[in-house]
Amino acid sequence: MRNFLVLSICAIFSNVYSQWDTGWFPNPDNYVPKYNGKSWQRLGWMSDGFNDGWLNETKWKRGYLNEWNDKGRTRWNSWPDYVKVSNTWGQGCAQIGHYWNDASAGGWANTISCGIISSRNTVKYPVYLESRIRVANTELSSNFWLLDTGENRREIDVLECYGGNSWNGNRATSNFHFFTDSDRKDHFKRSDHWRGFPWRNNFHRFGVLWLNPWDVRFFIDGKREGYNFYSINLKTKDGLQLNKDWWNYSTEMKIILDVEEHKGTAQDPIWKYKQGLWNTDRKMLVDWIGVWKPNTGGKKLNTSSINTAELPKVYPNPVKQGQELVLSNIEKGQNFIFSSVDGKIISSFNIPHEDKLFLNTKDISPGLYILQVDTNVIKLIVK
Repeated sequence: MRNFLVLSICAIFSNVYSQWDTGWFPNPDNYVPKYNGKSWQRLGWMSDGFNDGWLNETKWKRGYLNEWNDKGRTRWNSWPDYVKVSNTWGQGCAQIGHYWNDASAGGWANTISCGIISSRNTVKYPVYLESRIRVANTELSSNFWLLDTGENRREIDVLECYGGNSWNGNRATSNFHFFTDSDRKDHFKRSDHWRGFPWRNNFHRFGVLWLNPWDVRFFIDGKREGYNFYSINLKTKDGLQLNKDWWNYSTEMKIILDVEEHKGTAQDPIWKYKQGLWNTDRKMLVDWIGVWKPNTGGKKLNTSSINTAELPKVYPNPVKQGQELVLSNIEKGQNFIFSSVDGKIISSFNIPHEDKLFLNTKDISPGLYILQVDTNVIKLIVK
């Protein structure tokens, strides 16, 4: 009976706090917008304070999501030496290091073994993630990012910083990436965060608010910074347009913390990449990482039913010819019909995702039109 009571008490609190999360965590309600008026609740089974002296491998996998291991000269390494948990700078931290492979390394010669951990569980909107990180004093990039679990074509880089570089050490970046087509065309938008001092000088908090497939925002030290995915127009270098109706952040993603060499700078002298496995200053230090979901009072949040209480809406209405049209309060699988007032169907398809649909009106002549979502009818004026 006593054992049963102990287990019951642990179960009650495990959804918010656990033995691994005894460190300090911020309250996002103080600086992050609430979701539908709901406060943010930290998930203990995904958050980690790195205070026990070892890596909790029920939360983290030592290694990348799949077997892909080559990125430039990077060779991700799952050995325990490359990600250690210990007291650093007066707090429990995950230390993520690296090591230069010289000629004696055989097939890995002239590459860099880099520490990496990936979350065992996935995250999906609505969610807020934040990590307190001190970037490595090395030419390698210190990274905190999200990657989809399917074809690995959707990526959110919360932090990317070449902390030991004399110029880029003062710049951290946040990036949106999509890799489309068979040759993986890269659609991306980068936010540069400059400081008058190197980011490696201290710990900083890097966060991302992922509210829906289009609303993704970055936060640094509790302050909103950088682009919102909703407001940007993604194109490749050759001008290829990204269609946000089909390419958006609607898939489950995993959390990744690592260091890596991905500049392709083969001319860099070797000394820039040495001494990163045992020299703490050249390691990326992660004090904690938190994952928050809206507090639904114990009820499971079903993102596909968020807008069921509201009818579909379109804006702006009237719309100028060529202006982007947004259809909101929709659900995946609903039937969409765009027709003229005399009943001629211009476009018809099943809606591929919930929340919002973006429509191009550049080929629509001025006049009165009908938008139908299942049985809901909206009159649209194009000017």
